[in-house]
Amino acid sequence: KESEAIAVDPTAHKPDKTDYIADEKGHWFACSLCGTELKDETYEEHDYTGGEQNCTICGVTDSTYFYFTLLDDGSSYGIEQTITVLSSPPYYYFSNFTGSVKLPDYHNGFPITELMEIRETPIEIELPSGPVTDYLETGAFFNNTSLTNIELPNFITEIPDQAFYGCTALESVSIPDGVTSIGYYAFRDCTLLENINIPDRVTSIGSYAFSRCALKEIEIPDSVTSIGDFAFEYCEEIVSIDISNVFSIGEGIFRDCTALESVTLPDDITTIVRSMFWNCTSLIFEIPDTVTTIGDQAFIGCSFTSITIPDGVTSIGGSTFADCTSLTSITIPNSVKEIEDRAFWGCTSLTSITIPESVTLIGDYAFEDCDNLTSVEFADTTSEWGMKRYSDSVDFIDTFTPSTPEENAKALTDTYLRYIWEKQTND
Repeated sequence: KESEAIAVDPTAHKPDKTDYIADEKGHWFACSLCGTELKDETYEEHDYTGGEQNCTICGVTDSTYFYFTLLDDGSSYGIEQTITVLSSPPYYYFSNFTGSVKLPDYHNGFPITELMEIRETPIEIELPSGPVTDYLETGAFFNNTSLTNIELPNFITEIPDQAFYGCTALESVSIPDGVTSIGYYAFRDCTLLENINIPDRVTSIGSYAFSRCALKEIEIPDSVTSIGDFAFEYCEEIVSIDISNVFSIGEGIFRDCTALESVTLPDDITTIVRSMFWNCTSLIFEIPDTVTTIGDQAFIGCSFTSITIPDGVTSIGGSTFADCTSLTSITIPNSVKEIEDRAFWGCTSLTSITIPESVTLIGDYAFEDCDNLTSVEFADTTSEWGMKRYSDSVDFIDTFTPSTPEENAKALTDTYLRYIWEKQTND
């Protein structure tokens, strides 16, 4: 690896936080900004103490290094950084001051075409603006806790995976108009990032891309057709979002978006994916009539008081409405064949429910902790139900024939709570 001096802001230079170069023996000798010479001690003789890791002997700060790597094509360089102190030359020392740094466009006459890994920087960084190809690599600024804002060059076409993952101080970033994709984990845990622009050429947003950000609002352009799993989970400030042009929706994309009140879905949506609205406690929502599939855990912890399941849905997934403690009324259509495990677990405000004739299976614990459920009516009052512990069991432990609404409720929430109910046919 080769090194090159980094241009820094001289106004940020301080005597105890300076920019030094090491000779071939690992000695620290001269500040590249002011020329101050240090004592001729080897790295092993330095004594680093304190939160900023300042040497108590000479005052130099053990901080960060930038490296240039000639890429495989032999015609360009990548730039990266490490926080591991090495004594072998030639490495360029860069102090951890709260100023700004400008990375060069060229090295040895060749362009800088990749940012490989920039883990620790000053609060602002100006990126190379030369002719780049594969500009940002995966995890380029991963866990960089100093960076507060960055403006990306216009020629960038993608935000790669984990590019800004864990940039907890990042407050603003401008995504160039030419970007077409945002990778998975790209901005996850950017806990101060409140607003971001998504250009209208972006077609895909990767899994966990904005998970745990402080986004207050976000506009999804019509060009976006795919959003990955948990892309906006724990974005607890978003109030509304429009994904009406997205046809590929990942699991749990709005999980724990506790301020989310409204979502505009595609007109022809057929599936509410697994965990899609888990713990969206502010959500006001009606399931579209086009929906035929509701995934497991889709509405866990939501604050609905009533819900109507569209005709055409054949299964209520496992834990779909678990812990919907405000739910008092639910309408199940005659198309539903299965009510899966823990579907209504903890719906403490639910007092009555009708099981349509089409239902042939009720999973175990489907009505666990429905403490106020006192009336259950079976539309089919003549068929017998068999009780078994496991879905692949062939033998029934007991049987039950629907009785009064009160007895039915007791059986579902108490007597046969832990069993899978399977309707018996007359064949």
